[in-house]
Amino acid sequence: MQAGASGAAMDERTALPAAEAVLLWSMRAWVLARCRAEDLQVKERIEAALGGLDAAEAGCGLCGFMGAVERGGTRPVTVERMCARQLTPDERALLGVFACVQAGRTAEAARALRGMVGPASLGTALERAADVALALAEAGHALMAGEASAPCPAAARLH
Repeated sequence: MQAGASGAAMDERTALPAAEAVLLWSMRAWVLARCRAEDLQVKERIEAALGGLDAAEAGCGLCGFMGAVERGGTRPVTVERMCARQLTPDERALLGVFACVQAGRTAEAARALRGMVGPASLGTALERAADVALALAEAGHALMAGEASAPCPAAARLH
């Protein structure tokens, strides 16, 4: 963990480009809504957040992507609470999936998702990730070019 000038842990969220920060917020909001059984309201909030990037249509894809990861999950995927300053390895991997799909590196995105979802949900998750990545690209947002790599299940901090 890195410490800022004040000695407090650095907020990794602030280092993210705008599109990745909104995707992270959206993933966390989706999980929180599922935990609180607020599914109907969260889609509108996610679409509004992505609308701030001129990519509101990515909201449906993001919700579909998260649903595919949830339904097809082969292990718990760690997504932090809304106020968490640090990203989990799974959150980094999910953001990397969107970036890889946008960059045309679908095989790399599929490898990362295989550590999280089973074969029956892999295609759906990739299709929804492509919906998100395309909407963001059309709005002029190039996602980070980092690697999409999911941590080994034994190394993941599971909640």
